[in-house]
Amino acid sequence: MGHILGDSIPLSVCFGLTIVSNLVVYQISLTFLVFGVRDNVHPHQSFHSWDNVQSITTHGDEGIHNYHLAYNHSFGFFDNIPHHKWIQDYRQPVLEKLAAVSRHSPINDSSSFDDVSKWLYENMDPLFVCPHVRKVGNPAGKWMCDPERWVRVFARRQTTPHDKSDPHTNSRSLLSSLNNNGELPCLVYSIGSKGNFRWEEEFVKIIGDQWCEIHIFDPSPTHESATELQQHPNWHYHAWGLRGTQSTKNYTRRRDSFFDFVTIRKKLGHENRVIDILKMDCEGCEWESMPDWLFSDQYPASYRFPDLRHILLETHSLPHPTDIRAAGNFGRLLPMPEVAFLEEAFAQRRYVLYAKEVNTHQGLGRSVEWGFIRLHKEFFGDQF
Repeated sequence: MGHILGDSIPLSVCFGLTIVSNLVVYQISLTFLVFGVRDNVHPHQSFHSWDNVQSITTHGDEGIHNYHLAYNHSFGFFDNIPHHKWIQDYRQPVLEKLAAVSRHSPINDSSSFDDVSKWLYENMDPLFVCPHVRKVGNPAGKWMCDPERWVRVFARRQTTPHDKSDPHTNSRSLLSSLNNNGELPCLVYSIGSKGNFRWEEEFVKIIGDQWCEIHIFDPSPTHESATELQQHPNWHYHAWGLRGTQSTKNYTRRRDSFFDFVTIRKKLGHENRVIDILKMDCEGCEWESMPDWLFSDQYPASYRFPDLRHILLETHSLPHPTDIRAAGNFGRLLPMPEVAFLEEAFAQRRYVLYAKEVNTHQGLGRSVEWGFIRLHKEFFGDQF
């Protein structure tokens, strides 16, 4: 029988050792591969079954104990980011940026409006790094943070009962929109369409049409019979425009079809429901209605602002605090003396900006697309 290594080890023994060593290397490589996939799930990759989703997010040392911080801080949206990675790559950079934000250009300083496009370009940069940002509804779509993740969020809502004893399903958690009325596990408000439903179409192609109750608002009754609406039974079109409760705008034309955010939620029975996504592009009504859904001192302390988890917003120009003519047709409706900085206003309501795109096609740089995600107050510590 042949030998190698100077006749010291039989060839058969060496061959056996080679097989064993290869198996060990293969096992080690496979182990690293599994953990690499778990820690870095591609946005288009979904979990193969509900059992895998539940095991990762609710059970075991490799489950909720490893991912619970991101899971809790994001109301269950980020369910596969390890604890140390969430702290180091997501939370700490946001807190540092918030502490260092230069507030040299306040929104209620008239000097800020000498060049609105310049102010919008120099202020409010994204603070939060979403793992995967995707533009949905091209052209002129909305930048969404990991839209594929919503499938797992909605699957958990549909499958997991509300349990107040579970710290991850408390009264303000991602399950707070569930009830016994047979409602779908997802609620979306899409304000402003002009008969363009490309964003809604692509969003339901990504996640499926069975999860979301989508309410579309636009004061144009001519679009109520659109083919797209007939094809989606979970879409609901309302020929309503959005106004602010303290609006100074003249609504003499079809005044009865314009409602404030508070009234709309009451009319639809959504006062106590989470709105998972607020998509808004209404040519200026965003400023007028903002006190009703983001911040204002006009409401008593007991007023509950709507729980909006993700906001996809296009703004047009800027509101001016003193001169209603200075900001043009779009920004003249909302004085904001109570909040000096728009960025701080969103942060106080625990929204972090993850996407910003200046619209160079229209508005000469005065129109901007924003993407915000709401995080739990524990994410911010003592910042606010």
